[in-house]
Amino acid sequence: MIRGNLAFVDELAEPLTVKLSDNHYSVTDHVLGSPMQAPQYNRAACLFSGLILLSQLPLLAIAGELSQSEHAVASNLAAATPWPTSDATLRATIAKQSAVHPLGLQTLSIEADWKKHADGARLARIYQYDYTQLKSRLLVIDVNSEQVLREQLIGSVHLPLSNDEINYAATLINSDAMLLLHINQERALRTLEPINTLESFDVKASVYEPTMNDHLCSEQRCVLFALVDTTLTVSSVEPLVLLNHGEVRLLQSTLRE
Repeated sequence: MIRGNLAFVDELAEPLTVKLSDNHYSVTDHVLGSPMQAPQYNRAACLFSGLILLSQLPLLAIAGELSQSEHAVASNLAAATPWPTSDATLRATIAKQSAVHPLGLQTLSIEADWKKHADGARLARIYQYDYTQLKSRLLVIDVNSEQVLREQLIGSVHLPLSNDEINYAATLINSDAMLLLHINQERALRTLEPINTLESFDVKASVYEPTMNDHLCSEQRCVLFALVDTTLTVSSVEPLVLLNHGEVRLLQSTLRE
């Protein structure tokens, strides 16, 4: 669970487990310092051939009483709402980047506002992260009038993962030769055959929030993967993807940096 000033976390959708042929892909809400497995249930199917593809996984929650049409209104309006920043600030931010980040703007969660409103308004709360501006925000939207009622920047980057973020991170780890080398070194010690793909693993993805303020992931979004092989053994090799930089590291090595 995310700690601090993010009280909305308890309202987010439950983590999902997705059946991938003979594999499972699990998503956990949050990790604080170490992997944590959350409750699991089958919800959707997707393809896994060479790369882990999760574009069919409905991670964005149509929570509570939000209908699909209300969810669509909230999603479209949130995507079209400008961020509160000056042109000069935005230009300076983009100038520091060698290229526009492939993840761009991510909508991380859409949920119903559970408070009762005297005027009968139906509100949605949307949490987003912008990889260009490196900022998180909350939007409160009236889905009936299609108006943004409130916008608030959030100080933490440790929010739930979107489909695109998981796909992006999974692609990076599945194509990382050094990661496979470490996994095969571990397998050799157990007298297991080497592998050249992660397809045979149950792969569990979690938002990672370090307990150390000077850790690489304290101020950027990171995905921690847990790999479980066919013998139900959790690998000691824990890939950590730094989403902002598009880098694959090993968790243990980052704890020593």
